[in-house]
Amino acid sequence: MRRDRALKVVLVLLGLLFVAAVYPMVGGVLHPDQSDTGDTMMASIYATLGVFLLLAVRNPRIAVSSPLPHGPALRTPLLCRS
Repeated sequence: MRRDRALKVVLVLLGLLFVAAVYPMVGGVLHPDQSDTGDTMMASIYATLGVFLLLAVRNPRIAVSSPLPHGPALRTPLLCRS
């Protein structure tokens, strides 16, 4: 019980931190001459990660321990080598 609560707190804090990356991204869109394209792209990736971390707060055990998304992604390069 205590471990689940700590996991939820960490997921919320990290999610909010990564969603805060939206602020520099908006600045880059409003003033494209003063921003770097790579920075804007990385900020959008971090903001997306933050949204998914906040969604994982609903059921953190499944989100953290689920091998389903990682299995095919890790096996694909091994199959391509053979």
